[in-house]
Amino acid sequence: MFLLILGSVGASLIAMYFLAPWLPVDLAYIYTNIKVLSLYQKLAKKRVLMIELFEESTKRNPKKPFIHYEGAAYSYEEVDESANKVAHFAEEIGLKTGDIVAIMIQNSPEYLWTLFGLQKLGIQVALLNTNIRSKSLHHCLTVSGARTVVFGKDVLDAVESVSAELKAEGYNVWIQGNHVPPAYQSMDEVLERMSAVPIDPRVRSSISVDDPSVFIYTSGTTGLPKAAIVTHKRCCGGISMMPRGCRLTPDDVTYVPLPLYHGSALLFGVGGSVFTGSSIVIRKKFSASHFWSDCRRYNVTVIIYIGELCRYLVSRTEQANDKDNSVRLALGNGLRPEIWNTFKKRFNIKVVREFYAATEGAGFFVNLGDVPGSVGRLSPIMKALSPIKLLKFDYEKESAYRGLDGRCVEAKPGEVGLFVCQILPGKIDFDGYKGRKELNEKKILHNVLKDGDAFYNSGDLLVTDKMHNVYFRDRVGDTFRWKGENVSTTEVASVLADEQIIFHVNVYGIQIPGCDGRAGMAAMTIKDGHEVSDEFFNSLYTKVVEFLPVYARPLFLRLQTEIQTTSTYKYIKINLQRDGFDPNLIKDPLYMLDNNNQTYTPLNLQLYGQIVSGEIRL
Repeated sequence: MFLLILGSVGASLIAMYFLAPWLPVDLAYIYTNIKVLSLYQKLAKKRVLMIELFEESTKRNPKKPFIHYEGAAYSYEEVDESANKVAHFAEEIGLKTGDIVAIMIQNSPEYLWTLFGLQKLGIQVALLNTNIRSKSLHHCLTVSGARTVVFGKDVLDAVESVSAELKAEGYNVWIQGNHVPPAYQSMDEVLERMSAVPIDPRVRSSISVDDPSVFIYTSGTTGLPKAAIVTHKRCCGGISMMPRGCRLTPDDVTYVPLPLYHGSALLFGVGGSVFTGSSIVIRKKFSASHFWSDCRRYNVTVIIYIGELCRYLVSRTEQANDKDNSVRLALGNGLRPEIWNTFKKRFNIKVVREFYAATEGAGFFVNLGDVPGSVGRLSPIMKALSPIKLLKFDYEKESAYRGLDGRCVEAKPGEVGLFVCQILPGKIDFDGYKGRKELNEKKILHNVLKDGDAFYNSGDLLVTDKMHNVYFRDRVGDTFRWKGENVSTTEVASVLADEQIIFHVNVYGIQIPGCDGRAGMAAMTIKDGHEVSDEFFNSLYTKVVEFLPVYARPLFLRLQTEIQTTSTYKYIKINLQRDGFDPNLIKDPLYMLDNNNQTYTPLNLQLYGQIVSGEIRL
């Protein structure tokens, strides 16, 4: 009888292997997802805030290092005391729970204790990208709703770029540091006389988990950056991934080389560490040359990455001690399949957790199986359990395909589909953007599979393989990704089109061999009766440097006699993207950004060959 049962079980396992070889992987995924979801629901139900997790870790281990920065260690207690001073400072200048403050600070301990100090009072914080200037910066301040702004001492040029607007509109501006220009207020001078006594946590007792915690800016199809609302509940979701999905413990040390205004850096890096009471390592800016020496110096066990960062590390000359590190896990997004295994093997990284998510969006994928290039799974079982769908895509209309019945159709395995996630109020929310309601409405698809349903539209195209692993393929519309940042083609075009002799501007992203994401390129037409000159390209260079952050500046220009448009006068990009920047294919004049000579210089076959070979690095 026992042999009969054993034989039956064996036969079932063999059948399962051949009919559904992906099922055991599914079960492991589901188990881990349940653990993550359980912690998330527990934190959200108890209304746990990130600042409270930090304060609890401070009470448990006050002397333990929380931040390692430029050779110095800052304990939980030291950061907490500095945050208390910031909270008292905020009270003194009249701020209260529910107010909004914008901060623009380079990565530093000051960044975190300023953020935590404001959150101790229940203040919502807009996290400004330190690369933006002028029009973009003024726009971000306006949509945030903040009337108080804190600038770091290293971004005074950003302050100057909007000084007239700040003064005219009555912003309360504070600069960190003791020696600031006479026109501004020194935050540090006030902090010196502030008490380090803790703020009574009851001052923030009215906060709901559905209230905004921070605003993180993201470029979208509308042109200028949008302020994505990150609620306290969403913070709980990011925090839950680290101890449950990545097994982060109090003994781990997490390296956070990304800007702290980046969602991954704040929620996974900082949030995971304050939950577990572990340590983080931060730098003012990412440095490929110092990355692994930092990892060795601080015994780093977990790193937070974006794909571009990994490419920089792999492209460096191999060193004898490349494997000499304690890193057990890398968490991030955008790691290219072709360097995945090279990255792991060369630097002895045991596990990669690649994920897919949007700061403001609903739905989340994470690759728990370390499948190169994959962002997660969507098998038949997981489709049944998940609100996530991949919809057949209409490339002509740049939207989800709808059948004769008006309903959307799910993409087949192997078919590229539009990533959407059903919105289920109270369970799966789309927090959207601060500001105009139409910004949020553009991201929602209605009546997708049945009357009355609503789905978050990511604007991203993904695909599954035979084993139901999911892979990112491309972005739809007017946004592409370069240097780890989203670039809005509309914003770039608005800067370029301001020239008096430019008639049409069509901005798009192109693939560069050996580079992640897409580099910016602009096709232009010139107004009749005008000719381009050295002065024109010099002026154009000056303008893009002044008004666009580094990652958004178009690296290539293409001068055309006519711009292709659809019947509704939308610019056609697909042919331009296919041509790329190859002078062998393109007869139009081509130019490339020349930082050495501060202009755009003609792109010839020799320069093209140097870029393709990697001799010229972009």
